[in-house]
Amino acid sequence: MIQPVQTTLSQVSRDLDKPLVPQLLDGMVKSTAKIFEPFIQESIWTGVVLDILARNGRTKEGRQIWNPRAEPGDKFAASIEYAAKELSPGSREQLIRLYKALTDQTVKGEKYEIPDELMGLFGFRKVPLNLEKTLNFRIQEFKRNERDERNLIYQGTRTGDPIDDENKIIRQYIEANKQRLETFSKMRRLYDAVKVLGMRDRKISEEFKDRNAENLYNFIENNKFKPFSISENVIEAYAKDAKEKGIPNPLNRRVLRTLGKIERALYRQRLNKDFVINEEDYLLAPKETSMVPPLPEQPMPNVSVAQQAPNVMQTGLTPTEQALLSEEERMIALRNRGLV
Repeated sequence: MIQPVQTTLSQVSRDLDKPLVPQLLDGMVKSTAKIFEPFIQESIWTGVVLDILARNGRTKEGRQIWNPRAEPGDKFAASIEYAAKELSPGSREQLIRLYKALTDQTVKGEKYEIPDELMGLFGFRKVPLNLEKTLNFRIQEFKRNERDERNLIYQGTRTGDPIDDENKIIRQYIEANKQRLETFSKMRRLYDAVKVLGMRDRKISEEFKDRNAENLYNFIENNKFKPFSISENVIEAYAKDAKEKGIPNPLNRRVLRTLGKIERALYRQRLNKDFVINEEDYLLAPKETSMVPPLPEQPMPNVSVAQQAPNVMQTGLTPTEQALLSEEERMIALRNRGLV
């Protein structure tokens, strides 16, 4: 708000020989433009247009502006309301809260006090803590992060092209769990914070239960980490792709055994501690190729010797057995061969 005043004064003092009033008007026009610039600049305007048209009524944060199945008139009204809210200058939301406080109304189910909202006009509005709402939001955020982190494991391995690096999934599995540890640790820090601020264990548990996250609550409460596991459906899908496309399976037995070792090691991981996995300890060595030299060229067999062999074997014994074995040992050898 200081810059427009400075703009007006500088415009007036630029040329002392010119009339004062035209310079003053010129300076006021330019200073007014400075005031409204943050609210009408291209980035904000373009963002609103993209939200309404290009993103089909959805903001870049994922919030739906209108119901896709609503009537065109309802969609248009919602678009106008959204654009007016996003492009309005000044503390519009602050004034709305003050009006609601004066008329004893609520905003999205929340009641505001007049002294707090008056302070807000000067940048000192008191914001009440809503621990349940914050916890609920963080649980939903955890689930979104979990989906993204799981996708890191298989990124770029199901394109249909052969994967030359057998360690690709192993590296990505370790990275995904490393990111997951930070997500778990943030949730643990939030858990500790809401307890310090007075939220009871039973209420915390109920919030997790309402969001179908009871298993998550058990791990968070015990300060333990739950690593990703590879489901049977994923294993079967990789095997099917490899068979249909005639390519090596990047999720083969060697890789699965290694992933199992990493998963077991990660169950010892504690939250808000250093990551216990060292990638280099689990990478697979390249498969060794056979270095045995081929046999030298062998001479052709002597046909006459081959034809004499049956005469030598008429007794049922080899020449060595015939020469070295005793009579009793010869009988045992023949009996074992069913010749006696």
